[in-house]
Amino acid sequence: MESTCILDLSVNENPYCRADKFCTVLKSFEKAKITSCQKLKTSLANIYSLPEQNVELYAGVEDALASIFFAITCSQTASPKLLMPRPARHYYQWLARRFNIPYVQFELKEKKDHFYFDVDELVNEILTQNPSALLLDTPNNPTGAALKEKDLKKICSALKDGFVVIDERYLGFSDDPESNPLGCNVPDNAVRVRGFSKYQCIVGLRIGYALYGRAAAKKLDIAPNNFKLNSVAEEAACNALSNKTFYAEIAEKIKSERKSLYQFFESSSYFRPFRSDANFLLLTTKPHAKDISNYAKFLLQNGVKLKVYSEGDLKGKVRVTIGTSEEMQVLRELTEDYLHKVSSNPKPNNYASK
Repeated sequence: MESTCILDLSVNENPYCRADKFCTVLKSFEKAKITSCQKLKTSLANIYSLPEQNVELYAGVEDALASIFFAITCSQTASPKLLMPRPARHYYQWLARRFNIPYVQFELKEKKDHFYFDVDELVNEILTQNPSALLLDTPNNPTGAALKEKDLKKICSALKDGFVVIDERYLGFSDDPESNPLGCNVPDNAVRVRGFSKYQCIVGLRIGYALYGRAAAKKLDIAPNNFKLNSVAEEAACNALSNKTFYAEIAEKIKSERKSLYQFFESSSYFRPFRSDANFLLLTTKPHAKDISNYAKFLLQNGVKLKVYSEGDLKGKVRVTIGTSEEMQVLRELTEDYLHKVSSNPKPNNYASK
């Protein structure tokens, strides 16, 4: 019988929260009001050196993507075609079906310890398929693979007559500065979509935004998206933007825990982890080991939940959200218990628990 989940490592939420600051924000309001969020829009335009009309606010990243997909369908004289990654979130395919956009998928490549975008192959796919739009997520969910800025520019240049929509909700956790452009340029034909729930830990208020390149803004003819957010969400987002040092320190903690957890699993003769540029790790077992679903079931019986892939391309893999050091220690200890249960030589070698 499953126990109550007390540690949810399946949803990729940032485990840190600026509770003191957020409570101060809440106390400053007698009630939340619907607002055009001009203060937040101006702040984002200044940060990214864009005209305000090229910055649009949405009720979360999903709302931003849905609005952009709708605009793409309205901007096409012929039937649009979409190119998107595989594996990726099922929401992308749902959006394509929702707006009746035919789509083709390109494959991320798998190596021993990581997934990656084959940029040259993707460019060839763009030239062959000539899509109306290319959807990218970097870092990719669920693999954690990320594109460098120079590769994004190359990809955008290849799609001369279409749009590149870049879902960057997991931005900020890469060790490679080239894959971690918190400040960025927006290619002419691109839309960069970001949110506040991962890097800035603001979960539940549904704050998303899109940064439109000049040509993308003009051709997609984005209507002003007024009154999508309330005044509490705006103030929380502005507060987060003014606390760069705090969130950079949180990102470093998550990267440190991710590295430690990767090394823990890698040193085991049982598990095979994949390197990641996001706040999660993808994990499977080695060929001689039992199916990883047994490990996930054991954890769930002990109050820890992982994201389990039971079908499709990722069958036999699980995704682990990076938590606090205390949460990751709980996971390590339960993992050692599981290994002790299934093996006579269970514990990872050459690893000192914290």
